[in-house]
This record gives sequence, C-alpha cells and structure tokens, in this order.
Amino acid sequence: MEPFESLAKKAGEALSLPWQWVYAQWGHETGGFSSQLMQEDNNLAGITTMSGDYASYESFDDFTDSYIKLLKLYPESVSSNTIDEFAYNLHNEGYYTDEPENYLSGMKSMYPGETTSTDDGTVLSAKKKTFLDYLKSGGFNITETPEGGTPKSFLGFDLNTTTPKEIASSAASFFNPFSEKNLKIIFIIIIVVMVFVTMLNMMKGGNTSSGTD
Repeated sequence: MEPFESLAKKAGEALSLPWQWVYAQWGHETGGFSSQLMQEDNNLAGITTMSGDYASYESFDDFTDSYIKLLKLYPESVSSNTIDEFAYNLHNEGYYTDEPENYLSGMKSMYPGETTSTDDGTVLSAKKKTFLDYLKSGGFNITETPEGGTPKSFLGFDLNTTTPKEIASSAASFFNPFSEKNLKIIFIIIIVVMVFVTMLNMMKGGNTSSGTD
C-alpha cells in the first residue's frame, strides 16, 4: 500500500491532518483498496460530481488534488483533534450518510500503525501536533505540572492549540517581544523591579544615621 501511503501523506500535510486518518478513510471507502470505483476511476474516497455520479480521475494524483480541495470545504472535519472527531465531523458536515459509528469502525480497521488500548476503547497513536509539541521540538523545555501532566498554558499562551492558524498566531506572539501579551509581561516585570529598587533604597536610607547627638 506504499503508493497510497505517499498520497495520504501528501493530503495530510496539505490539510494539517495526520496522514493515517486520510489513509484509514480511503481504506474504508474502497473496502481495503479493492473497490471497482478505485480500480476503474482512481476514486479512493467516494467523491461524487454535482450530478450525483461518482467522479472519475485520470490518476490517483489527480484524485488526491481533488480530495484536498474538497476537504477544505469541511472546516470542522479538518480541525478535528482525534480520528473519532474526524469521522463524526465528516458525517455532521454531510460528507457521507452512513452511520458514523460504522464509518469510524471501518476507518479504524484500516488504520496503519499501532494502537493503544484504554478502558474507554481504542485510542489511536497519531494525533495532531500542539504548540507545545513544536516548542519542545525546537529545544524549549517546558516544565510539567506538579501532578506530572502537561501544562495547558505558559506565560498566557495556549500550549494545546492544534490548528495551523492558532499555532502560527501563538508562535508569532510567543517570539514577538512587542505582542500585547509580552508587553503586559514586560510591564509587570518593570513594575516589580521598580518596587524592589525603591524598597532597597528605603532600607539603605533607614540604616544611615546623621551622627548628631
């Protein structure tokens, strides 16, 4: 399935989605990459035309380009944080009419890679990168909470955001000393330093005597 993995990675990168979700959806839609629609029309995702007929493509590359353009019309779906959300949001936005539980089950059966079992069911390993993940990969060591978990914010910045726009905004604000949040922090630091210096000078003045009896 290497060719389909490569195409799924292309689509995933363009849509800011884990490629495994895309691959799993295509696998489910094509019945394990074996459907007649796939073989004859290079259609991996059941895409239809305006007339309601299944779309036909010259190649899988052409299909992938069309798929990327189509998925961008489903904002909630491409903003999903888990594969479960992805499947349910596709249904809610009208991509498919099957029961979302069935669709999700079919996707998970085609999911490439390892899964981790929990008391609540199956949690898939792939997830979207958060702003915290990008900071860590860039060498920033964000200390975990006393409880051992991951902090949700750092100096007022949301570390759990996953959408590209929010990540770009957080990154720009984080590294921009003149952003509104950073200016507030700088202002507070200046006030604290001024108060500390004033108190220090008062203490020095109090320890100085006139020398006159």
